[in-house]
Amino acid sequence: MGIASSEKSLLIVLVRDVDGKTFWDALDDAISPRIEAPTPVDESALSTFRSIFQGRPLKKGTFIFLTWLDPSKMLICISSDGMQATVDATIESTNVTFALFDVFFSDAPVSPSLKASVANGLATILK
Repeated sequence: MGIASSEKSLLIVLVRDVDGKTFWDALDDAISPRIEAPTPVDESALSTFRSIFQGRPLKKGTFIFLTWLDPSKMLICISSDGMQATVDATIESTNVTFALFDVFFSDAPVSPSLKASVANGLATILK
């Protein structure tokens, strides 16, 4: 599935406390296999992505906003109060942003219930 050029957002709400390294490791385990031959741009984007989570405690109820502005640019905002106040990182790599999109919305997403929920929500909006 490709990413159309319109803006998309995904909100992840943590249901338990987790340290940033553990969260990043889980994301990286899902993202990295989807990037066949990482370029220097991809490596830099992954490093930026990793750096916002490393050493950061993520408490239950933390909101992680992922906003794809276009296929090559994604904003990441982390909030403990649910307000999307500041951008913690900008990821500028088509391969990395597509890989993350693919993690959640491919034919084999990490959360099939999330994909189904998004599809149902879109169907309701479009009626």
